[in-house]
Amino acid sequence: MKKLHPAENVLGVHWPPPGSWPAWLRAAGLIVAASILKPLLEYAGGEPLPPYITFYPAVVIAAFGGGPIVGVVTALGTVVAAWVLYGSVPQALVNLSSEMIYTVTSVFLAWSVGRARLALELASALRERQEYTGGSRSTGSRTSSRSFSRWFGRSRVKSTASTSSGIS
Repeated sequence: MKKLHPAENVLGVHWPPPGSWPAWLRAAGLIVAASILKPLLEYAGGEPLPPYITFYPAVVIAAFGGGPIVGVVTALGTVVAAWVLYGSVPQALVNLSSEMIYTVTSVFLAWSVGRARLALELASALRERQEYTGGSRSTGSRTSSRSFSRWFGRSRVKSTASTSSGIS
């Protein structure tokens, strides 16, 4: 049996690598599906629904499936889709605040979920590496720190001793 790359086996589901073309296509498909689903739910329920009710799940799934950048672009795409399809362009200060609340929360949600997906991939890759190396811990922490830094775009955190000596 072929072993999948950690990007393809997060939570036992085949996900495309973050930022890949399949991830972008799935995100676009989720926006279209959420746009179609809202009127169907309104018809079934007999009452109007908030313009973004079906877009939150689309943003979460797109961010988890495609990473933080795909998720944020999907969140912004859902704002535009709601404005165009449902006429939710803010016409009053009250509407403007609800539009801004959705925009801010969906972007935050997309970024958080996308980063969580990357963290799961990193944990899976580190576990797989540890299994491959036989669980040796001698170089694991240094390598783990570098891997963490590479995945999350931050420079490696200095040790407490060197930081405190630099401050004094």
